[in-house]
Amino acid sequence: MKQIWKCSLIIAFLVMGDQLLKGTVQSFYQVNNYEEVTSYLWVGHTQNYGFLFGTGVNWPSFVRWPLLYILPVLLQFYFLKLIIIYRFANFRRLLAYTLITTGLFGNFLDRIIYGHVVDFISIGPRGSLSPSFNTSDIFIVIGAIIYLYLRVMDDLKDEANPLTIK
Repeated sequence: MKQIWKCSLIIAFLVMGDQLLKGTVQSFYQVNNYEEVTSYLWVGHTQNYGFLFGTGVNWPSFVRWPLLYILPVLLQFYFLKLIIIYRFANFRRLLAYTLITTGLFGNFLDRIIYGHVVDFISIGPRGSLSPSFNTSDIFIVIGAIIYLYLRVMDDLKDEANPLTIK
């Protein structure tokens, strides 16, 4: 039960921080206005009406609506279920599920509140059309990397210690 409280607190604090950052970006930057931090890092404000780096914006609404509103809710419930199921497991596994859930929830909140996702980080050389992203996207990617790493390590462990059938 202690693990679930940790996961809940992580989700709450990261979502609050994510929403605070997005609100700050909207207050200080006009839409599609980016400021150079370094030659490859830009901070600004983009409104993402699609998903996965803005893809799907021109898709018919009967395709886009389920992908933007129903799929994220289903995935959030799925990962919350995994957190509950694996509450006694290794905390790294729970952390992966927690980060993915946090990212999904942060972007879903944007869609409900603003009708789009607020993206504010862009990486790429000046003048390039590099995709923008936000902290929720970073949480999802880090969670997925941790999950994949743990899966690979589990598979390697299984190969090193195969079950013998007698």
